[in-house]
Amino acid sequence: MRKMNDDLTKKLHDTRSFEERVFARFDALDARLDQVDNRFSQINTRFNILEARIDRVEARTYDTKPIWERAVSVIMKTQEEVGEIRIKVEAIENAIGSLRTAYASLLESQQSFKKKIVRRIDLLLETLVDTHENQRNSDARLTLLESRLA
Repeated sequence: MRKMNDDLTKKLHDTRSFEERVFARFDALDARLDQVDNRFSQINTRFNILEARIDRVEARTYDTKPIWERAVSVIMKTQEEVGEIRIKVEAIENAIGSLRTAYASLLESQQSFKKKIVRRIDLLLETLVDTHENQRNSDARLTLLESRLA
């Protein structure tokens, strides 16, 4: 346990005087301030370089302004042309839709017409077969009648 009358300052290992120690601290502080000043100086130099680059870029923008204006004009004209093309494509799509509907209707009519023709051909063949059979029967009966008469 420590007593109140113990002198703690006697236990310090630094043999320099108080003034020397204070001046050493000031020197260390001064050195650190010099480092900070150097860093600010470097930052300022970099900032100046960056500012000069920005100035050059801004100067170039004035040089390229007519180019950009022409580019914007071309882009606007292209957008108008694309709008006109879009309208024409929509009209073509509508026409194609109408053609598809008409084609489907035509196919349906054609299939119905085919069915009617096939049915009529079937009836014609059936009639032809019936007629041919009737003719054979008539020939057989005629031959029988002729043989009886002779």
